[in-house]
Amino acid sequence: MNESYPEEEAGHREHEARMSTASFWKFFEKYDIRLRRYMIARTADSVLAEQIAIETMMYAHDKWDDLLTMERPDSWLFTVATNKLNRREAAYRKANFLREDLKSFEDDLKAVAAKDEWIETRMEIILALRLLPRRQLEVITLHFFADQKLSDIALGMNVSVGTVKQHLSRGLSRLQADKRLQTVIDLTRRIPA
Repeated sequence: MNESYPEEEAGHREHEARMSTASFWKFFEKYDIRLRRYMIARTADSVLAEQIAIETMMYAHDKWDDLLTMERPDSWLFTVATNKLNRREAAYRKANFLREDLKSFEDDLKAVAAKDEWIETRMEIILALRLLPRRQLEVITLHFFADQKLSDIALGMNVSVGTVKQHLSRGLSRLQADKRLQTVIDLTRRIPA
């Protein structure tokens, strides 16, 4: 008969908790900056982007044991962040609080670029992305900035893979037609994070 002692069970639970926490911090190190840059590319309000990235990572920490059972917890992370951003931007638009003109986009991006060289070297492409229709922007940034599969994007957006491919194709065509981007057009093929 295999008896288990309370001290052994407590030690086992403590070990599992430490392993779970350690795996979260590895996940955090890999995806935190990628999530922040994805959010900055998505919205003209870098403060909002930072807030949502922080909230989403905190939520991921709270749900980490559940996320460990998922094949792609990163897809969950970017889907949650995208949904939070879409809801928050809608509320800000309704209150006439979100500035979405070209000058605001440029000013916000310059402020972020001053602190992040990665953003600075991609300012033109990010600015062009911010000018795309929302769904095209969402698909392109999820695919290229967040390295998400089209099938995962479709699931997160609750649309078909064909619809995602259509948004991707139309968005890339618009970017390729943008005269300001001729020097950085290769970035649309794969943007490393």
